Amino acid sequence: MPNSAQIYIDHQVAELEGVNFELLNSEDKLLPTAQKVAEQLNLRVVKSFIHRFDPHGLSLMLVLSQSHLAIHTWPEHGYMHVDIVTCSANMASSKFAEVLKKYFSPTKITCRKIEY
Repeated sequence: MPNSAQIYIDHQVAELEGVNFELLNSEDKLLPTAQKVAEQLNLRVVKSFIHRFDPHGLSLMLVLSQSHLAIHTWPEHGYMHVDIVTCSANMASSKFAEVLKKYFSPTKITCRKIEY
């Protein structure tokens, strides 16, 4: 097993509030928006999955060539949680909050970098 110091991991987490209900509850809107976010962060999507909850809410997973991007939504609260893990130093992590603001227009955003 490799020493953890030899493994590069960039783990970013964001909570967004005040996001449009329709965007958070529409597979047809959320998937292409998430794909644009990945593209803007220099991440390559290889597969995508979406699960719809009843009566509303979505969980979306983008499998990346570098790891994953996951989004979970609570449309009734205008809330979403974003989790990106990548093993590539090519991710534009300095633009993480800026890109999320551009595509989701939250009234509030909180971003954290998880350190290992």
